[in-house]
Amino acid sequence: MNADRTNRTSCSTLHEVTAEFRAFKEWTKDMFAERDKFGTERAARIDERINAMKEQTTIAFASSEKAVEKSESAQKDYNVRSNEFRQALDDAQKNSVAIGRFEDFKKEYEGYKQSQSSEIRILREAKSTSEGRTAGISAVAAFIIAIVSALGGGGIIGIIFTLMKK
Repeated sequence: MNADRTNRTSCSTLHEVTAEFRAFKEWTKDMFAERDKFGTERAARIDERINAMKEQTTIAFASSEKAVEKSESAQKDYNVRSNEFRQALDDAQKNSVAIGRFEDFKKEYEGYKQSQSSEIRILREAKSTSEGRTAGISAVAAFIIAIVSALGGGGIIGIIFTLMKK
């Protein structure tokens, strides 16, 4: 009897262990299922995040391309304005060279004008001296004609002629 009892105790213990093992097996199965579900959900969330990052990266690259295009366009516009300004400065420099040359020509002309003025003054002085001589000679000649006329009978006409000459 004792052997039956031990056998029964062992059977009930075996049944209990088997039941516990089945319960543990179910629990681990549930745990793995839950873990698989969590892993699948986590993988889905990670995939969503990766897809969102890819989309954001694509948008960022597109925005970057647009920014580069705008920057290049702005640089081209700046270069055009800069070239126009540079050309204006070059033109102004050329004009300043022309102005400098004009100033040199003007100084040269002023020197020429002064030399011509002094030559004109000298000619005027010579003319006035010669006019004075001519006037003196004319007065002497008129005086002589007046005397000759007065002696020759046309005295009044000679005096009038002399006075007209003066």
